[in-house]
Parts: sequence; C-alpha cells; structure tokens
Amino acid sequence: MKIKFWLCYIFFVSMCCHANEVTDTDAKKIIEVFKRDKGLSLILGEAEDAVQFLQASNFFVHLLVNKEPQVHTSRSIIDAKKLSHRISVVLNDNGNRLPYADNLINILIVTELKDNPYSLQEALRIMA
Repeated sequence: MKIKFWLCYIFFVSMCCHANEVTDTDAKKIIEVFKRDKGLSLILGEAEDAVQFLQASNFFVHLLVNKEPQVHTSRSIIDAKKLSHRISVVLNDNGNRLPYADNLINILIVTELKDNPYSLQEALRIMA
C-alpha cells in the first residue's frame, strides 16, 4: 500500500511540477488529490517551492537543504515574505539519511531529482 502511494505520488508530482518548481496551481492539485491540507510536509527543492506550497495549504513546511549557503539564502527569502513562523529551513549534513523519525512526514515533495542523494527506501522510511 505504502509503495503504491509513494509511486503514485512521485508520478503525480513529476507530472504537475513542470520546470522543476512548485506553482500555486500544482500545490492546490497535490492537496486536492491527497485530500489533506494539514500536517508536516518536507520539500527537497528551493525556498520558492516551499513558499508556494505553504501559501496553498495549511501544512507546516520543512525545507531541507544540503549546503550552508542555501540555508541563509532560503531564510532570507522566507523572512522577506514574513512566513518564517510556518516554514523551517533544515540543513542536512547526514549524507544520504533524512534527519526525520520513521513515519513522520505527511507529504514529501521532490522538485530536483538529479541532485537528490536520498534513496526511495529512505523516503519511504519517513513517510507517514
């Protein structure tokens, strides 16, 4: 069941997130399809992706970045839009392990598959 959900989700996000970014329409489609607009979401992408998803939902958003300069840049973008109370920027320096407990994340959005060091098994581990 979980694998089917995950594979459907990957297909859905890759189909709706053209140009490697989450638009407002894409975020609304994700919420509509999964019939959920509250919870904890993890975004492996850019600050703008996190902002777009947040503005279309009631999710608390974690934006996971792998480099220190991305943390400061992302936080600046989020602070400028006065959304830092609902978006956290998390630096992951654990290599290919996601820094979350098992079954914690409700929605995982990956906009950059090419630069993503995480395996499908690791993604499944954190999905609720």
